[in-house]
Amino acid sequence: MIRYKSLLLLVGLLTSSGFLFSYKSNMQCGKNSESIHYSLKYSNEWDQVYDYILKNWSETIVKNKDLPEPFLAPWKKSPTFFYFDNYFINKGALEVDSLSIYAKNAVGNAIFLINKFGFVPNFNDKMGENRSQSPYLSMMVRDIYTHFRGKDTVWLRQAYIALLKEYKFWTDATEDAIENHRTTIAYLQHYGQHASKEELISFYNRVLPGRLGINYNTLTDDEKAKVAAPYIAEAEAMDFTPRFDRRAPDFAAVDLNSNLYLYERNFVWIEKILGIKNKVDWRKRAEKRKEQIRKYLWNKDRGLFMDYDYKDNQFGKIACITSVSPLYAGIATKSQAKEFVNNLPLFEFKYGVSICEENKYLSATAFQFDYPVSWAAFTVLTIMGLDRYGYKKQARQIAEKFLDVVTKNFFDPIPKQSGHNLYEKYNAVNGHIDGAGYGYGLNKFFGFTAGGFVWCYNYVKKG
Repeated sequence: MIRYKSLLLLVGLLTSSGFLFSYKSNMQCGKNSESIHYSLKYSNEWDQVYDYILKNWSETIVKNKDLPEPFLAPWKKSPTFFYFDNYFINKGALEVDSLSIYAKNAVGNAIFLINKFGFVPNFNDKMGENRSQSPYLSMMVRDIYTHFRGKDTVWLRQAYIALLKEYKFWTDATEDAIENHRTTIAYLQHYGQHASKEELISFYNRVLPGRLGINYNTLTDDEKAKVAAPYIAEAEAMDFTPRFDRRAPDFAAVDLNSNLYLYERNFVWIEKILGIKNKVDWRKRAEKRKEQIRKYLWNKDRGLFMDYDYKDNQFGKIACITSVSPLYAGIATKSQAKEFVNNLPLFEFKYGVSICEENKYLSATAFQFDYPVSWAAFTVLTIMGLDRYGYKKQARQIAEKFLDVVTKNFFDPIPKQSGHNLYEKYNAVNGHIDGAGYGYGLNKFFGFTAGGFVWCYNYVKKG
């Protein structure tokens, strides 16, 4: 009985009091207009970084023995296939004629994995097969089909069949579902996981002490599994972030549902091309999801789309750059898009966009998907969302900041590094490389940083 009460206390600490946070109001920290405006310092050197990427990117082409096609990996000679990364790698690769085939290969590998598992794993390793990652394959398929002039309908049909399986993974409400993503709100899903008890214990022992500083040596294996479960679900979105208050399965997530809306819209598009008559009215389903996103995920008091805690009927307490996802997907109304732009100072700083607004957790935990960390992938997502609603000036400014911070640290990295490199992530506030304190060191990186740089470079050059 004492141990059970202790476990309840521990879970309570993890999910509420021990990880309580406060965020400053817009007037206190969000309206940092003095830091948003930034005079470009490295624009004359962008070309050198761009040329470096084009010259060296092919060195990251790898062949994984468990996948059918060679692909562009995040690191040189790394055979691991990360689902989320590939969408943003592809964005840049499709700008380079010699690399566009590897963008198509990445889609082929994802299709292969769906046919094997029923979903795309977070990454293709036993440790990554107990969850997926934010779904972008439908958008990747559309990009590939649009890019290649041959209009391969045989390939598109194969992709369509796989996408239906993946969509089922995210929306299946039956007892036979691979993973539970149901919320109490119709047409809205949450992130989850389907790890076995042994995998949860392994995740606890292998990941949580080094990455989050969690190490309760007195816990039984059952207790470790219970503590690990919400963290591994959180990793299906971001590993790790304060946006879900340690309870990812309790939140209808903005990015997940925005992406599923695009899946539904893309099914309409694919079926029209292939002449398929489906009993599912995808257009109607998409409209229903859009209505629910606007109703439940729009926080009118803050003027932002936010993750919604459907268990406690309240919004998450920390705003995240994923608030741009409904703009990226075309869900937001014009007035909602305008309010998001008015609130950009919550996320945009001198050197780019931060994942979360400034906040202060009452713990020593460092999250790599939090303030003030800036990632190439979410930078590209933000630019696409702003551009879609006509905010091209703001989109260009963010693209230029990204090009500058990458170039700055390519030539004069802080902290000091040897050679010229790209990095996994940067600090949006001070412009340094970000990476310390997450259980692993600074990542010298191609992946979506290279993809994001090439895409942003061309975005800016095209005007």
